[in-house]
Amino acid sequence: MQPHERTVQALAERLTRLEAQNRRFRKAGIAALVLASAVAVMGQARTSRVLEANEFVLKDSSGAVRASLSVDRTNGPILTFYRDKYHISASLAGGDEPFLALFRSGRSQ
Repeated sequence: MQPHERTVQALAERLTRLEAQNRRFRKAGIAALVLASAVAVMGQARTSRVLEANEFVLKDSSGAVRASLSVDRTNGPILTFYRDKYHISASLAGGDEPFLALFRSGRSQ
């Protein structure tokens, strides 16, 4: 074999390896694109979640209760707003006997 033929053969082998490597990279890129697309589509899927509880409590940044949404003994809903820890400022109840109560310091209206 002549030196020129060995160089051409070496170049042909190198080209074959590079083409195989290129195909692997292309397949890996397509697989990554498909995976990323699947993750994006799954992230956008809408779910219908329901949050259930007997009482919801709203607290301010200091941890004081400011409002609560609960159910009374007759299974009627009650929404209560608190001025501070011990004083209710307003209360709204539904059910068979609905009412709205507004409170000022010391008296009810």
